[in-house]
Amino acid sequence: MPTTIELQDFLYEVPDVRVLLACAQRCGCRFGIRGGLIRHLLFSFDRVVKPEFVSLYDFVDTFSDIDIVVERESDWRVLEQAIAASLPFAGFHRWEVETLEKITGIGNSYVRFPIDKIIVWIDGLTRGRAVIRVEGLLVDADSIISDPSVDPDVFVRVGLAQEPVMSLLTLLRFARYYFQFPDHRRELNPQTVEEKLEIPTPVEAPAELSALYLRRIELGVLQVMFNARKWREAYSFISSMTRFIPRVWLEASQVLSSVLQQRFASADLIGSAIYNPGPSLALRARMFARKEGANVSGGLGSVIPWTKLSSLGGTPCCCLTSKSTSALESTISTRLHSNSELPFSFAPQPLPMFWMPSRTVSDIAGLLMVGWSGSPTPEQWSTAVIC
Repeated sequence: MPTTIELQDFLYEVPDVRVLLACAQRCGCRFGIRGGLIRHLLFSFDRVVKPEFVSLYDFVDTFSDIDIVVERESDWRVLEQAIAASLPFAGFHRWEVETLEKITGIGNSYVRFPIDKIIVWIDGLTRGRAVIRVEGLLVDADSIISDPSVDPDVFVRVGLAQEPVMSLLTLLRFARYYFQFPDHRRELNPQTVEEKLEIPTPVEAPAELSALYLRRIELGVLQVMFNARKWREAYSFISSMTRFIPRVWLEASQVLSSVLQQRFASADLIGSAIYNPGPSLALRARMFARKEGANVSGGLGSVIPWTKLSSLGGTPCCCLTSKSTSALESTISTRLHSNSELPFSFAPQPLPMFWMPSRTVSDIAGLLMVGWSGSPTPEQWSTAVIC
C-alpha cells in the first residue's frame, strides 16, 4: 500500500486531478474528495497501472456518487461551473457536496468506517500552483492509508445509540465493502457485525421517514449486489438480511420483492436502473432479470452513468404518459450471475457510445437488451427499461 506522500504523488499525475487543481486555483478556493472514490482508490492501489492511464471515474462505484467537501456552500456554486466546463463527462456523475462543518459535526454520530474518513484536499489557496493535501477527519490518515481495512469501529461506542434502521444501513454498508474488496478483510464478517449491532427483526422506523429509509435500503442492496466481486456470496447475504425488513416494505419495493423471487435467483443476467422521475421528486429504482443465455459481459464496464434520457411517449417501453416529452436522468447497470469474479483492471478503454447525453429510452433499452433472442416483447421492454 502507498504512503501518504506516494498517494499524493500518484494523484498529481492523474489527468482528471490536474483539471481539478486548475479549477481550484482559478476559483481561489479549496475542496476535498472523500468517501467512495478515495476508498476505491486505496483498496485497488496495488492493481492500478500508470496514473496517466486512469480516470477518477474508474474509482466511482456502481450506483454511487462523487463525495465533495467544501468550506463554504458558496464555494461550490463557483466550483461547479468550473468543473462542468473543464472536466470531461463531469455531468454524467452525481456530485454529493457537504460542508466541512457538517461532516465534522456528524462524524461521531454513527458507527465509524475509518477508511471513509480520508479527505484529499484540492487546494487552490496556495501561492503559485494548487496543491494536494491528504488529511484524516477524526482519524490518523497515515496509518489508514498504509493499511486500509473494510472494518468499521463497531467496538467503539460513539454518540447516541443508532436507530435500528440505521444499524441495518450500517450492516449493508459494511457488506458492500466486504464483498467488493475481499483482499482487505480483517477480523470482522457480516455475521459478527450483525451481532454487534443488535439489529431487531424486523426494524421499525417513524412513519414520516418510512419512504426515505426504504429508498436508502434499496440503494444499499443494489450497491452490495452490483459491486460485489463474487455474486453468489453477496446474494446469499442479501437473501438473509431481508428478514430485518418489514413486510410492508418488502411488498412496496419492486427491488426487494424482485430479489426474493426464484426467477431472479436463477437468472443469467440481472440489471437495475436508478432514475430521477422529475424535478423535486425522490429517486426511484427498478430491477430486471433475464434467463437463457444472456450474451452480455457483466462487470465494471457494463455501467451507463447518469445520463439524461428523453422519451417521445406512446411506445411500449415508455413509463411516461403519451403526452410527455420530458427528460429524466438515470444510471443503469447489468451483470451476469456467476461465481467468477468481476474483472478488475484500469487499462485505458474507448468511451462507449452510450455515454452520449441525448440517447432516448429506446436507445438505452436496446443496449441493455443485447443477448435477447429476437425482438423484445412489450413485457420485456417494460421490465428492462426504467419503468
